[in-house]
Amino acid sequence: MVVVLLLGTVVLTVSCRPAPLVDKRVKVTPEIVTPILAPAPPGVAAEQVLPRQDESLAKAVLSLSEILATLPRPTYLPAPDAPAPADSSGDADVSVEAQHAYVAGRLAFQQRRYSEALSHLNETLRRAPHAAEALKLAGIIHQDQGNAVRAAIYLEQALVQDSSDLESLLLLARLELRQRRFETAIAILGHGMTLPTTRIDPALRPMIAQFLAGALESEGYDAAAIAAYRENLLEPLPVHRSSRFAGELYLLMRQRDEAWRAVGDAHNRLAQHAEAL
Repeated sequence: MVVVLLLGTVVLTVSCRPAPLVDKRVKVTPEIVTPILAPAPPGVAAEQVLPRQDESLAKAVLSLSEILATLPRPTYLPAPDAPAPADSSGDADVSVEAQHAYVAGRLAFQQRRYSEALSHLNETLRRAPHAAEALKLAGIIHQDQGNAVRAAIYLEQALVQDSSDLESLLLLARLELRQRRFETAIAILGHGMTLPTTRIDPALRPMIAQFLAGALESEGYDAAAIAAYRENLLEPLPVHRSSRFAGELYLLMRQRDEAWRAVGDAHNRLAQHAEAL
């Protein structure tokens, strides 16, 4: 229907059309929009950079403390709420003979006379079974000789006596990583990150953070891995030639570009694209 209105010299024409009929029996289904993700760059696996979803995403956003609360805790580590251990390296009253045997064992180790060193350390442990430093050194010697099983036994015993020893923690975690037991390594290194860094080799904390970051990334804990990587990336690394880990720390400094790339990939997997740049 068309209605013509005359207003002065202006003619207005109004068209009145009935609204279209809608069949209420027809169900309208909302359109499902599927996001189109850009392909991963050449040479990069899709799962390395594409955003996570569902359970994978819920796992990826956990903090380190939340992760540690869900993982089995090795028996040689104290409970999270346990009081801080006293500053001790084993037996409070080590005999003079045990001390002499330990010094002789350490000297033999420094001179790469490993069989002789182990002989002296066995004598030390016969006289002082709970001497943490002797247990640790025995573990180091077995590790250097490629006997990972014996090394782990001694390092675990050393941590039973002194769970605050960062070097024992790092060495044992590295053995676990080589066996791809990432969850155990995370539990060990996570405990190490909670310990104070006074009166220790300054290279230990950066090494622990780096190994922890790699283990977290391997298990899909992206947010916690980012935090661990940034522990080293945002601060200058302490380089001391006297450190047992000086060579590894120097290598770590040369791998900073790779660490930044890992942080960017983790941000992408969390769909935090702005932070990845």
